[in-house]
Order: sequence, then structure tokens, then C-alpha cells
Amino acid sequence: MSSASLATLRLVEKEVITFIGSAIFLAGLLGGILNITVFLSLQTFRQSSCAFYLTVMSLLNSCQLFTTVLPRILGAIIGTDGSDTSFFFCKFRLFSIAVGTIFSLNCFCFAIMDQYCATCSWPRLQQLCNLKLARCLVCIFGTIWVLYAIPYWIFYNQVVSATTGTTVCVMTNAVYVQIRAYFNSPVLIGFLPIVTTVTFGLMAYRNLQKMRFYTVPLVRRELDKQLTSIVLIQGLINTFVLSPYAIAFIIALTVNVANNAVLKAHIDFSANITFTLFWVYYACPFYINICVSHRFRRQFIHVFSKIYCKHPKGTQNQVHPQA
Repeated sequence: MSSASLATLRLVEKEVITFIGSAIFLAGLLGGILNITVFLSLQTFRQSSCAFYLTVMSLLNSCQLFTTVLPRILGAIIGTDGSDTSFFFCKFRLFSIAVGTIFSLNCFCFAIMDQYCATCSWPRLQQLCNLKLARCLVCIFGTIWVLYAIPYWIFYNQVVSATTGTTVCVMTNAVYVQIRAYFNSPVLIGFLPIVTTVTFGLMAYRNLQKMRFYTVPLVRRELDKQLTSIVLIQGLINTFVLSPYAIAFIIALTVNVANNAVLKAHIDFSANITFTLFWVYYACPFYINICVSHRFRRQFIHVFSKIYCKHPKGTQNQVHPQA
């Protein structure tokens, strides 16, 4: 491959990150705000443990848009994401990406496990679907992932690249580089949430088919059907956006590209494109909710037309004096 072809590959990568990344960022930010607003405005969702997990996930995803997506877009446009100029941002950005991404996926796994328990016929499993337990799990695992990511804060540093002579933000501890490469990205962010999602998603779907035979209050049945449908479709989309990233990451780890610049360029291109696809996970929950659940659409319209857009009291049927 000629140098011109390599330059074309880099240009395509830059354009994809700039334009598709910008669309994902804007759509995700708007969707995240709307999602959180709907979940927090309705008592139905405020009393649901599954909705609580989804609310925390939406909040984390919105934060990830600023720490993960926006810096990459700026890097493609102006040539720097800020981590090479700010020592604090070098550490903070990678630390927050590690905590936010793993914790967000963790919350989604809890949501789909919660719906499996909620739709199960065993009362003991149904008792696990409560807000008190959900809050405890979020606090416990949030603390775990913060502690797990502390090495990111310690070992990410600014160094001068021996090949380019520029300042770059890299992990400087060889042991933790291996842990991150072989456990963090492929397992915690890749295959573990995929396997959990598929396993509990299939079991929740099977329970959903049996719900008509259960003696369950109608309101709860409709809520369980709504939330189960939402997390099932979200889980399906997660599988499609997470799998390419995990596969590309493993290929990048296992293939020796030390003496093959062409192969390295192709692998880097694939890794960056699949990472851009991964960003869809941060942006899509609200749009999945709107498309999948007609009940959520009605709730969304109710929240913004009846609650936030209603006229102030006392303004109706008033006669204004003529000048």
C-alpha cells in the first residue's frame, strides 16, 4: 500500500470520527437529557428498580459523551484531545472513561437481571426487585469500579514519544498495561456484558411469554412488559455495537505488526471505526425507548406536554383590560 493510500485511510478515519462522532454526541446528549427527565418525572419509574438502573446508566452515558466522544472529535478536528496539554486531563479523562464505561455496562446488566427476576414466577427472585437493593448495588459497585480504576489515575502520565517527539498521554506501568489489555477492554467492556445480556435477556423473554398465566396486577404487568421489551432491544443493540470493538481489540493484541506498516494501518483503522460504533451505546437508549415502547412514547408526551409545558395556573379565562 502506498503512502497516498495510507493517507486516504487516515482521512476516512478522521471524517468518520468528525461527522459520525458529532452526530452521535449531539443525539446522545439530547436523548440522555430526555431519558433522565422522563424517568425522574414519573412516579411509575421512580418506584421501579429497573428504571433506577436505567436512569443511572443514562446519567453515566451522558457524562461519557463529554469524556470519551467529544475529546476524540476535537482530536480529529484540531489535532489534540487535550490530554497532551493538560496533565490533570490526561489522568482524569482515562480514569473517568474506565469508571464510567464499566459502571454503565454494569448498570445495564443489573437492569436486565432485574427484569428477569421481576418476570420470574418465583417470589424469592421477585423480592430482589426493590429500590433499596438497587441503591445498595449501585453504591457498592460504583465504589468497586472507582477503586479498580485508581491505577489509571496513578499510572497514566504525559511522556515524550520517541518516534514523533510529541507529548502523549500513555500508561507507564507495564503490568497494568497487560491487565488493561487482556482483562479490562476485552472482558469487562466486551464479552462479559455481552454474555450477561444474552443469557438473562433470553431468560427474561421466556418469562415474558409466560406472564399471561401469572396472577399479576395489570399495572405491574404492563410496566414489566414495557421495561423488559426496552432492555431486550437495548441488549440486542449492545451486542452488535460491543462485539466488533471487542473482536478488533483482540486482533490488535494478538497480531504482530512490528514490521508491517500496512497491516498496522488497517488494524488501527478497524479499531478506531469499531470504537466509533461503540459510541452508539452511549447515545441510543432514549431512541430505543421511543421506538420500542408505545407506552414510553405516551409517557414522554405526557411529561413534556402536561407537566413542563402546561400554562401557569390562574392564566385561563382572564379578561385583559383594553388600553
